[in-house]
Amino acid sequence: MTDYHHPGAGFIIVKKLSTGWKVLGLKIGEKYDLPKGRVETKDKGNLFLTAQRECFEECGILISSKNLKWGNSSIQLGNLTLFIAETDIDPIIRINPQTGVYEHEAAEWLDWNALEKKVYGYLGPAIVWARNHIE
Repeated sequence: MTDYHHPGAGFIIVKKLSTGWKVLGLKIGEKYDLPKGRVETKDKGNLFLTAQRECFEECGILISSKNLKWGNSSIQLGNLTLFIAETDIDPIIRINPQTGVYEHEAAEWLDWNALEKKVYGYLGPAIVWARNHIE
């Protein structure tokens, strides 16, 4: 889990399946995380670029502005900014390019309730916020 005493950004990623909207959870032990991370110098202070870079690094999904189906709205959780994005791409867990280790064990498409129950507690309000925007 990242320390958000420093600015960070990421995405709540959704995918429309025949059974309805599913949300991407990145598994760590018994908990789930979202694709997110700290702002780096190469992001030039742009939170969308941070979210985009972190998402690609962590789960292989490249988000562009066309994936922001609900606009540029975001939720602020302390120093963490999260955007909502839609994709039809399946995630691939990748090794962190700086540390050389996997940050997550798996990536799964979950329903809203399952992710809300299993996500790190501080991310729960973001899941509720995203669900209210989408459904």
